[in-house]
Amino acid sequence: MENMNIPIIVSELQKISGLLTQLGVNLQVLVEGCQRKDNLLPLLLDRVAEVVANTEPLATHPVMTARKIYKQEVIALLNISVRTYDRHKASGLLKPRGLGHDFYYAEDLEEAIAEGKRRGRL
Repeated sequence: MENMNIPIIVSELQKISGLLTQLGVNLQVLVEGCQRKDNLLPLLLDRVAEVVANTEPLATHPVMTARKIYKQEVIALLNISVRTYDRHKASGLLKPRGLGHDFYYAEDLEEAIAEGKRRGRL
C-alpha cells in the first residue's frame, strides 16, 4: 500500500521543486534589477507579485499543511511504551521524518497501527 503512493509523492515533489526553481529565477531577476538601479520600483513590484503567486500554492500544498504527529502522541496512539517505540524505530516499523524531533504523518503510521491491531493492542 505504501508503494502505491510513491509516484504521487514524486509527482508532488516535482511540482514543488518547479515552484522553488521558478521562485529562485524570479529572485535572481530582482537582484539583477537592483544592481542596475534603473526602473527599480516597477521591476520590484512585478517580481514580488510573481513570488507571491508562485509561493501561494506551495504554502497550501498538502505536504506543507499535513498535521505532524510527534513521538509522545505516537506512543499514546499505538498504546506502547517508550522502549517499544525505540525498538520499533530501530527495526524500521516506525520511520520518523524529522531531524532531531521525531514526527510522522498519518500515512507513516498505517503499518504500525495494523501491527498493533494484529497483536490486539489497539
